[in-house]
Amino acid sequence: MSPVDPASDSHFPGGKPSSPSHLSTAAVAHDLNQMLAVISGRLGLLLAQTVDEEVSRHLRAMDVACRDAATLVRRLAGPAGAATPGRCDATEEARQAVELVLGGQACGSGVSAEVVSDGVLPAALPGQAVREVLVNLLFNAREAMGGQGTIRITGRRAADRVLLTVADSGPGVAPEIRQEIFRSGRTSRVGKGRGIGLAGCRDLLAVYGCRLDFEDHAEPGAVFVLDMPASEASAPVEKPVPAKKIPRKTDETPRLRVLVVDDESAMRDMLHEVLPTLGCEVTAAVDAASARREFQSGTFEVALLDENLPRDSGTRLAADLRRDDPCLAVILMSGWGQDMPAQDTLPEAVDFVVRKPMEFPQLQRMLMEAVRLHAGRTAARRHED
Repeated sequence: MSPVDPASDSHFPGGKPSSPSHLSTAAVAHDLNQMLAVISGRLGLLLAQTVDEEVSRHLRAMDVACRDAATLVRRLAGPAGAATPGRCDATEEARQAVELVLGGQACGSGVSAEVVSDGVLPAALPGQAVREVLVNLLFNAREAMGGQGTIRITGRRAADRVLLTVADSGPGVAPEIRQEIFRSGRTSRVGKGRGIGLAGCRDLLAVYGCRLDFEDHAEPGAVFVLDMPASEASAPVEKPVPAKKIPRKTDETPRLRVLVVDDESAMRDMLHEVLPTLGCEVTAAVDAASARREFQSGTFEVALLDENLPRDSGTRLAADLRRDDPCLAVILMSGWGQDMPAQDTLPEAVDFVVRKPMEFPQLQRMLMEAVRLHAGRTAARRHED
């Protein structure tokens, strides 16, 4: 990873962080976003190329985990207690959580799980938050059962609430610590765990008006209830946009000429391999100076620029490139996600902004929009001439 100079404002489009601890958190978040961007890009490429359904199933689970990790990083770097609005189908999120934790029954696990639900259960919070809590509960249950047992997730609507009940066949939770397990630093697993999972889950859910409770019952095992506000039946729920299958290219297929500028070698390598499968001819540069040289000696329709370049910025580079070629379409990307400008407040030379890690379908759509934008500008200039 590229070193971050604490004395420089150039790494932070919104200015210096307010404290050294904020700097450290932001720097970690940036580097994690860079790594996740590489993983996400290559996963998207594999998903778009794979025809084997069993392989695709595993890749989709990895893609969900990567997107959830990106959300966790944004929460880490963002303001405390901030809630991102969203809606989801709690039933589908339960199925995805089971696939993430128990899919394929890796290592010969003897744990089985089933999801029983009334059908689609629209809940008024992001799907990632539901998955995060369920993944915690499923990992806890699997460990408590010693790798042998059953887990049942039951979903139902109760007035204006959506309830997911997670029950396992393990040893349960001792009565004397049932309320303690939701306190940070306490755990029900002797000699294991850090005691932050359930406390963190409760804090996360509270932001969305949700609860996580332990339910007393006579049978063996532990039972937890996730209580969420229901969303309106007519409101759309989150659904990831799948990557389109990549059409086979021929020698006659026109190729989009793209200039990629990023000082992270792993990011450059990923884009250099992924973009040609989308019909692009890629030229990569490590910094603004080499990008300007490449631009002077070539012709490009699109520039994909990292905002935080050594001793320069993607925004300043975009202004220089657009000055030389007003038709160029510019996409600005950054791992400092919380400081990126909104789409409606972009600098004049920037057309699109994307926060790392960008998803493969998002990259596909943005390139298509960039192509249309470049073609429109070119046609307008010809008309003026």
